[in-house]
Amino acid sequence: FHWLDVIVDKLMERGVQHWFCVSYGNSLYSPTATPDGVGFPPIYTEVERKAWVNYVRALTGHFHNRITHYEIWNEPDASGFFKPKVDP
Repeated sequence: FHWLDVIVDKLMERGVQHWFCVSYGNSLYSPTATPDGVGFPPIYTEVERKAWVNYVRALTGHFHNRITHYEIWNEPDASGFFKPKVDP
């Protein structure tokens, strides 16, 4: 999380209240996902769900004393955003 540590710490130094959005998938676990995972929620297979839960646990554990707000799904009802389409 080093690159995120740098960003979070700089925001905190400036007094910015920040949050993380953890709504995207990972092409390592979702073969159809783009490299950035945008629009591919990791919800379709057990492998995707387990990997996502592990990532969120690691992320929230690492930032537990610096990040207090998380967004899970960004615009789940946006037509054409999620692939395949998700029922919000």
